[in-house]
Amino acid sequence: MSSGNDAINMKSAKVYVMVALGATYVLELAAYFAGALDRESSSALQYLLFVIVLVIPVVAVRVSGRESSDSDARRATYWPLPWMMFWLIVLGAPGICLATNAMEAALGWTSLDLSFERVIKLMPEGSETPPASTFIILAVMVDFVVIVAAYTPIALGFEYGWRVHFGRRLESLGRLKAYAIAGVLSGACFAPLLFSDITYIAHPLIAAVRVLLTIAILGGVSSEIFRLSGNVTLCAIFVAAFFSQTVGTMNYIFPLHRNDWGGPFGWLSIAVWALVLLAVSRVPASRKVTDAP
Repeated sequence: MSSGNDAINMKSAKVYVMVALGATYVLELAAYFAGALDRESSSALQYLLFVIVLVIPVVAVRVSGRESSDSDARRATYWPLPWMMFWLIVLGAPGICLATNAMEAALGWTSLDLSFERVIKLMPEGSETPPASTFIILAVMVDFVVIVAAYTPIALGFEYGWRVHFGRRLESLGRLKAYAIAGVLSGACFAPLLFSDITYIAHPLIAAVRVLLTIAILGGVSSEIFRLSGNVTLCAIFVAAFFSQTVGTMNYIFPLHRNDWGGPFGWLSIAVWALVLLAVSRVPASRKVTDAP
C-alpha cells in the first residue's frame, strides 16, 4: 500500500472516530445528565439508547468513507455461508448460552436462580406465578428472537463500521495493533451507557475497567472472525450472542447479583462463542468473496 493511500486511509479513520465517538458521547452524556441512565429510569429508554449507539457507526461511515466506501462494500460479504449454517448457529445460540452459563455457575461466577424474583417484580401485582419451566422456555425463545430478529441486524452496522470500514484503514499498522485500537475505541462507545450499570457494584472503577476491557477483547476477536471469513454477519451474531447472554434474558436465569459481566464471566463467554464462530468461519463460502482478506 502506498504512503499516499496510507495517508488517505488515516485521514478517513480519524474522521470516522471523531464522528462515531463524538455523536455517541453527545447522545449518552445528554441522556446521563437528563437522568435517563439512572438504574431507576426506564429500561426501554436505555435499550433504545443502546440501539442508537449501535447504529451511529453507519452514519460515521457515510461521513468519512466517500473515497473508498464502495470498495469496502465489495469486500465485505454479509452472508457468504449456506443459509442452513445460519439457522444452525442461531437455533443453537440459546443452547450455547445455557451451557456457557452453566459452566460459569459451576465456577461460582453466577448461580442458577429458579425463583425468578426479578421477573416476578415486573409482573402485574396479584398475577399468578407460572412454573419455573415456563420461565426457562420463554427465556430461551426470547433469546432466540433477540439474537435473530433484533441484536444481529442492529449490530451489522456497528460491526461494519468498526471491523470493515475503520479496521481496514489501520491495516498498515499491523494486525494486532489495528485490532487493539479498533477494540478499545469501539468499547469506548459504551462507556457512559455502561456507567449506570456498574455504579451499584462494590468497586465501580475496577468494574468499569473490566467491562471496557472485555468489550475491547470482544472487538479484537470480532476483527479476527472477519479477517478469516470476510463475513460481517458472523461478527454481528458474535456480538449479539455475547450481549444477549451477559445482559439479556439469560441474566434472569443466571443473575450476576453484585458482580459485573466483565472479567472472567465475560471472557469465558467470549471464548466459547469465539470457538464456535471461528470454526464456522472455516466453512467454505457458498459464493466467491471478492477481494476477501
